[in-house]
Amino acid sequence: MGFGHVLTVVATITTITSGLDEADQGVAGSLAQMPTFVGAIGVAGLTAIAVARSAVLAPTTTENLATLNGLQTAFAVAGAAAALAHTAALTNPDAPARANRCR
Repeated sequence: MGFGHVLTVVATITTITSGLDEADQGVAGSLAQMPTFVGAIGVAGLTAIAVARSAVLAPTTTENLATLNGLQTAFAVAGAAAALAHTAALTNPDAPARANRCR
């Protein structure tokens, strides 16, 4: 990421917060950038899982197979986390009521 990324983020946050009161601009800017930070944490966690699984398998198989299995394990964990979040959202009895209040 270089200087172009910085310019893009500044322009995006300025556009998002331009029509808001000054008191709400910080919250809106933070919420706009939160997916970036959450995604970075997720990628770091999945990378740690892939590396750990590859390290466990490295002594017993080839390097390529150990890496492939590490990546498969990380993707399985990501899929399980997404399925769990989806199930939690569907089984939350307050979710429809909250969604209707936000409109």
